[in-house]
Amino acid sequence: MYNKYIISIVKDLKKTLGQMTSLNIHETIVRNDQRPETHYNLSYSVKFKEKLKNINGTIYFNFSDLECANSVAMSIASKLGAIESLEYRDDYLCEFMNTAIGKALTQLEKSGFNASFETPQITKNCSQNMSTLGGESAVIVMALDISHLIFKIVFVDSLYEDLHGKKILVVDDSLMIRQLLEKKLTSVGFNVEKAFDGVDAIEKVKVFEPDLILMDQVMPKLYGLDAILEIQKFLPNVKFIMLSSISRQEELNKANEQHVLSYLLKPINYTVLLKAITEALLTNKCTSNVNDEVTLPKKDKKLPDKK
Repeated sequence: MYNKYIISIVKDLKKTLGQMTSLNIHETIVRNDQRPETHYNLSYSVKFKEKLKNINGTIYFNFSDLECANSVAMSIASKLGAIESLEYRDDYLCEFMNTAIGKALTQLEKSGFNASFETPQITKNCSQNMSTLGGESAVIVMALDISHLIFKIVFVDSLYEDLHGKKILVVDDSLMIRQLLEKKLTSVGFNVEKAFDGVDAIEKVKVFEPDLILMDQVMPKLYGLDAILEIQKFLPNVKFIMLSSISRQEELNKANEQHVLSYLLKPINYTVLLKAITEALLTNKCTSNVNDEVTLPKKDKKLPDKK
């Protein structure tokens, strides 16, 4: 969806590097960001917004090696005739980002993408997660003589911004699953609480009042679907997604009767899970998003609108 914008931005990043530095770029590789998390010692980022298309985004200039950042900054100073001092490194690299992004967005305006952008932000020792709700991200690697430059471009549908801070209760008797889901969901902006079985879930719901519950089925004390029945008595509009290792027809029928939106199978496919969560929170429609393995029986009933 955003590929033509990414290609255009990459072209202007390379062009501006050629104008502002003496760097020799041998090869440029553009690929989808598939890494779960990446750490950088230094990152320069610029946020942009296109209101008519409901698109927000960020362009990052990342450095794992501070020596590479220093070399780029000094190349800028040398090419432009500025003072060659590391004291001004951040200023030079921010100026490059300002110039490059300004040129890139000006070029995109010709294709109907009219975006405004903010001043560059500097972040040290940062981790970037590939998971982006309602968006796509690409990594651009430019190979130099003895090093390489790393850019990252993120596009996000601004409608998904309403999901940030939404409350999700994770219910599973596995400590590992609870911890993994908490880490994954909080990294993309959700507010997460955990429960270790169905009884604990009922108590946590009363205080936490989640927007959505990820519910395991087979747990001690009280099974997931039975816990759902109890929760719906006092919180009827909360949304449910089953995340279980069992998917017998009996469970699927019962889940459908209780308005469970999706029934996902373990092991967890995080791409499928995030898609199911965003669909559940953005719409009131029941879906049959069940990890491409199990489909809930079709039912005409819809969840009541959340008040």
